[in-house]
Amino acid sequence: MQMLLGIVHLAIAAVLLTMGQGHINRSQSRMELMSDREIQWELWKHVHSKRYGIAEEKARRRIWNRNMDLIVKHNSRFDSVGGQNGFVMAMNKFGDMNNERPRVVLSEFKQDKILKNQIVDVIIPESVDWRTKGVVNQVRNQGMIGSVGSFVIADAVASFQAIRTGDLHLLSVDEVYQCCSNETQVTNNAFRCVHNINGLCEQATYDPSPGICNNASCPAVAQVPHGTKFVTPSGDEVALAAAVAITPLFVYVDASLASFQFYVSGVYDDPECSPTLLDHALLLVGYGTTPQGVDYWICKNSWGPSWGMEGYIQIARNKGNRCGLATNASYPY
Repeated sequence: MQMLLGIVHLAIAAVLLTMGQGHINRSQSRMELMSDREIQWELWKHVHSKRYGIAEEKARRRIWNRNMDLIVKHNSRFDSVGGQNGFVMAMNKFGDMNNERPRVVLSEFKQDKILKNQIVDVIIPESVDWRTKGVVNQVRNQGMIGSVGSFVIADAVASFQAIRTGDLHLLSVDEVYQCCSNETQVTNNAFRCVHNINGLCEQATYDPSPGICNNASCPAVAQVPHGTKFVTPSGDEVALAAAVAITPLFVYVDASLASFQFYVSGVYDDPECSPTLLDHALLLVGYGTTPQGVDYWICKNSWGPSWGMEGYIQIARNKGNRCGLATNASYPY
C-alpha cells in the first residue's frame, strides 16, 4: 500500500509540473493538508477527466470511497497468501459508479434446438490461446454503445474467418448493431443473421445510417457459411473447452459484481459470481493452467485495454461453471 501511495504522490507531482508556478505553490500547500485518500481521489478525477457539481461530487465520492475500501480489503487478503492464489483488484474508470445493474435472466433466452450440436470426436489440448495464432482482434472499448453483444459477434466472426482464410479484419460493430439488433438474433441466433445479410464489412468501410441496416454500403469481407451453433450440454466446461479449441466463442457472463468491474490480474474466482444470472458478453479465446495448478478461461472484454489484463480476464475453470461461461455459449459455423 505504501508503494501505491508513493506512486500516487509522484503522479501528482507530474501533474503539477504541467501547471504554472503560482498554481504549483498553491497546489503543493493544499496537498500538505490532504490525506492520502483525498490525494488519490483528486488524482483519479484528473486521470479520468471527472467534473462534478458540489452535490454530485459528495455522492460520487461516497461511492468511490466504498469501492476503494472494497479494493483495499480484497487485496490485503490476496497479499496475505503471498499472491499465490486469487486475483487482484484496482481502482479504474468505474470508481464512482454503483455496481447495481439489471441482469439478463437466462431462462428468458429461447435457443433453437435444431441448432444445438454437441462437440464430438475433438481432441482437447492442454491449453488453447487463439491470440498466439494472430486471429484475435485488438481490444475495443464499447463506451456508450449499449449492445456489448455486437462487439463480441463482430470479433467472433472475424476470428472464425481468420482461422479459415488467414485474413483478420476489424469488422463493423455498427453493422452488427443495425442489421442484427433484433433480440432473437442478438441473444440467440446472431451468427445466422450475419449469414443472412451475406457477411460483415470492415469497420472503416461500413456507412452507418440511423435506423436502417446499410450493409449494401460496403463489401463484406467475412462470411458465416451456415449460422449459429450452441455449446451443449449447457454448463458443461469440457464441451466448452472442446468448442473453443475450434474457434473463439460468444459467451455470456455475470459481470455485475464489483470484484469483476475492478479486476486487474490473476484468476478471477468470486464464489458469488452466478452461473445463471448473466448480464454481459465476452469473447472466449482459450484456456490454460497457472504454474500453481489453477485452471482458467481466457476472455476478451470490450471495456478498453486499460481494464483488466490489457482488456482480458482470466476466469476460474472447472469450478462449477463460475460466472456462467458455459451456460449459453455459441459460435459461427
